[in-house]
Amino acid sequence: MKDNLKIESEARLGVEKFYEDIFYSANISEMQNAINELLELTYQYASKKNNRPNKGLKVFQKYSERNKNRESKIKKEINKRLTKNYKDYLPQFQLLREQGYSNRQISNYALKKYNLKVSYETIRKALENYV
Repeated sequence: MKDNLKIESEARLGVEKFYEDIFYSANISEMQNAINELLELTYQYASKKNNRPNKGLKVFQKYSERNKNRESKIKKEINKRLTKNYKDYLPQFQLLREQGYSNRQISNYALKKYNLKVSYETIRKALENYV
């Protein structure tokens, strides 16, 4: 049981790492490199001759262990910081609320102005706790 949990967590990390590698790729060449690395691991660990039950999981376990170079780590961190969420705009939402805007109107405003989809209920809860 303990070993299964370890396999599952490592495989999930590998899937997440693969997703991030594809999502934060700057161009098609970087995407192709990530896919080729996954294919290489698939050929190595999940061949038809390999009859182990966890061979598919093993591919993503090994993918999660891949070393990343410094440049790609920095690029991912920068991209994560550039993506905004509703919490970044709470001061503006608070001002709108004080001006008499309803939570629905603030939600529509966020969608139009910031291209940010956030429900009015999320805004209501966030502004209750916002000081």
